Amino acid sequence: MKKFEYKIFTVPTKGWINYKLNIEALDTQLNTFGKQGWEIATSIGSVYETASYKKNIIILKREIND
Repeated sequence: MKKFEYKIFTVPTKGWINYKLNIEALDTQLNTFGKQGWEIATSIGSVYETASYKKNIIILKREIND
């Protein structure tokens, strides 16, 4: 049976009205995780941490060998 480990990666947004993402930084970070064997399992967008701060959550997984 396959076994996995998981990592939660939060992506902050910038701005007050449109909540913009830094796509280039996100691309770089996801490629770094991919080289380490991580893949995206799911994502949750636009979670309010405070009234004026939103973030997106990406859950990564990779197979582990025992």
